[in-house]
Amino acid sequence: MAPDERKHAEEVHRVQKRAKDEQIKKDLEMKKLKADMVNDRNEKKLEEVKESKGNELKFGANVRKFEPPAPKRG
Repeated sequence: MAPDERKHAEEVHRVQKRAKDEQIKKDLEMKKLKADMVNDRNEKKLEEVKESKGNELKFGANVRKFEPPAPKRG
């Protein structure tokens, strides 16, 4: 193998190894993110759901309970 070819082959090998290492690092990061998302969902499932309550109207409106009209007889 000529010296030029050897240098080129070593450079290609180095670049491929660096790319492979970066991909492994990204895969580990993605696994950690997915595990965190699953844990967050499980935590959220365990939280108690509190019912919401509408605002009480205390001004600016006649507040009264709806009653349907009385049935007509006749």
